[in-house]
Amino acid sequence: MTIYLVGGGPADSLSSVHDQFVASAKKRGTRIAVALLGTEEETGGQLASYADPLRARWPEAEIVPIWLDDEPDAAQNQTVWPQDPEELAGMVVAGGWTPGYLEALRPHREVIAKLVRRGVPYMGFSAGAMVVGKRAIVGGWRFRGRQIIPEVWGEGVEEFEMRDGLALIGPTVDVHADVAGLGAGLAALEKGEVTTVVSIDEQTCLVIDPVSGHTLVEGGQRIHWLTKEGTAIVVRHESSAAEQERHKEYLPREREAAEREAAARQAELERLAAIKAERERELAAERAERQRVLAEQREQEKARLEAEQEERRRRQAERQRIADEKAAAAKAAAAEEEERRRHEKHEQRIAETARRKLAADKRFLPKTEEAAQEPATEQPLELAEVARTKAAGDKRLTTGPAPTE
Repeated sequence: MTIYLVGGGPADSLSSVHDQFVASAKKRGTRIAVALLGTEEETGGQLASYADPLRARWPEAEIVPIWLDDEPDAAQNQTVWPQDPEELAGMVVAGGWTPGYLEALRPHREVIAKLVRRGVPYMGFSAGAMVVGKRAIVGGWRFRGRQIIPEVWGEGVEEFEMRDGLALIGPTVDVHADVAGLGAGLAALEKGEVTTVVSIDEQTCLVIDPVSGHTLVEGGQRIHWLTKEGTAIVVRHESSAAEQERHKEYLPREREAAEREAAARQAELERLAAIKAERERELAAERAERQRVLAEQREQEKARLEAEQEERRRRQAERQRIADEKAAAAKAAAAEEEERRRHEKHEQRIAETARRKLAADKRFLPKTEEAAQEPATEQPLELAEVARTKAAGDKRLTTGPAPTE
């Protein structure tokens, strides 16, 4: 394996990475190139942090610094590349401003690629790791108007930007994933220029064999493989051995915490079930009480309706009785009126008969002077006798028989 991509700067957790790099470089010589962006005066103080881990493992190593200049004009570019670069046993590219590293290294892409193909180990830290892909993320904290990472990680660039990289590997590389997030890698896939991005945590190294494509995760954290499948983006995490061991320490505590949480959830579920059961009992009691009250109300309403119906029947009977009485009284009054009219007619017939009889009798009586002088309206003797007889009869009927001694 010849390519070592570190997600941050040099760290103690990368001891195994330095071991592997030194073991691979020893097979090819003693000269190790360390490339830093800037002049020796500007970045010379950073050289030791990259060179010392190698010297500690390999005192015979010859550190060859490369002071990179990102000036695009070749005539003014101050980069000094080592003589006989094909004799280099290894190459280290430091971290820093990614756009500058990419522009400074790209003119030497063929030389670096040839070294890697020959098996010379390449170790890139942060920016040194980001430049190795076929397409490289060079910066930007916004993508299409949306913030994708904290501005401090934008490399001084606002809008997300990608450029052609050194093409040592196919996937695009992103770093500082555990602190800056996966936003840049997701934006690279969404932009549509690449289909695979590997995002590397700090204190973590992705070791790649460029021939077989085999990878290994070293260091203390993990890497994240981001791939685009249709319209979806799939994220796959791959932990280092150290992280897996560290996770084992947390597993008992997590299991205990999970058990406590499960017990708490179960207790809460039981509490809620008890509350629900109590509430259901209360609702059942309320329903029973409402049904009882409704039954009583229905019975009361039924009794009231029956009482009203009975009262209506009574009133109807009373009205019928009064109507019957009125009808009877009207019938009696009609009978009395009929009797009165009949009696009047009877009296009229009697009077008419008496008049006729008197008239007949007068035709046979002698006309005297006294009779001629009598008033024509004077009642005849016989008619007067009839009237007295009738009056006497009526008196008997009203006074009744005389009491006996």
